[in-house]
Amino acid sequence: IRGLIIVGNGAGADETGMVNDAELVAFARAHGFGVMALGRWNNLYAASERTRFLAALSDFAARGNRPELVHVPWVAFGFSQGGGQAYSLNYHFPSRTIAIGVNKAGYSFLNGGSDTGRLDQTGVSGRPASPDALKTPALLVAAALDDPGRITNLTAAFNNNRGQGAPWAMLIEENMGHEKGRAYHWMLPFLADIIPLRYPANQSAAGGQPV
Repeated sequence: IRGLIIVGNGAGADETGMVNDAELVAFARAHGFGVMALGRWNNLYAASERTRFLAALSDFAARGNRPELVHVPWVAFGFSQGGGQAYSLNYHFPSRTIAIGVNKAGYSFLNGGSDTGRLDQTGVSGRPASPDALKTPALLVAAALDDPGRITNLTAAFNNNRGQGAPWAMLIEENMGHEKGRAYHWMLPFLADIIPLRYPANQSAAGGQPV
């Protein structure tokens, strides 16, 4: 397995069924990737949560006799809090992150906090992501009929980081509220273009090299 496609989960939601999504599995196999889908995880902003995430990944690698999973790069995307998880994975592990997709995330991040990698810290407060995280391509999707807080926060995150040179794109999904919508079907063509550019088929992560 050369890499992982990580599907984040919304608050309290379980996306583990995505490991059986025929379209996603076929896409992953075409790139030599595996699919990892999260269920009822928190937002991955807290260091303790990220430590638990990496420990779970290491445990899975050991149980499945797939030691490469400990260091392979990933793409990550998700809806609502799942998009926040993808954002946080790039913020904290940019050397492992090929690309991210953030679908209608942002509302829960309006509250303050000491954890790093939150959309409010990169958006509303104006602090850009780290220089390495700014190199990661991203597709951000907001919904025209979503709560204004989510739209404001996601738009601010895009404007502030794009202004720092981040190769990010943002779409507004018309006539859509806080729902998954069509974003999933936009993510795969986006990733199909980005993966070969940042992680060519002849490249491996055997030594844990950054993408």
